[in-house]
Amino acid sequence: MMDFHFYLDYHVKVFNNAELFARLGVSLMNRSAHYTYKESVYNDSNELIGYFTSPLYSHYTATNYALGYKKGKIELMLGVYTTNSTAYFTKSERFTVPYIKLNFNLFKF
Repeated sequence: MMDFHFYLDYHVKVFNNAELFARLGVSLMNRSAHYTYKESVYNDSNELIGYFTSPLYSHYTATNYALGYKKGKIELMLGVYTTNSTAYFTKSERFTVPYIKLNFNLFKF
């Protein structure tokens, strides 16, 4: 599975060597996640006569909201991915995935 994230960060320097930031973006989640649903078909004698197969996809597009703290090369962020349209539910339901991210930057270009 692959995810693609597009976002904007707004940084506010609140300390001498640290800053807070807010993130707003769009994420394309679970790309390349294709699978097949297979259902067995039986006759009246309960003998297997074949299968029905259906291709299914679990990808969706979510909005990304996050708040973070950055000091030097370390970054800590709390956020959520949220959407109303996924293949996980038969009707439109709000689907939210919270996350915590800890990042360490080795190099700065």
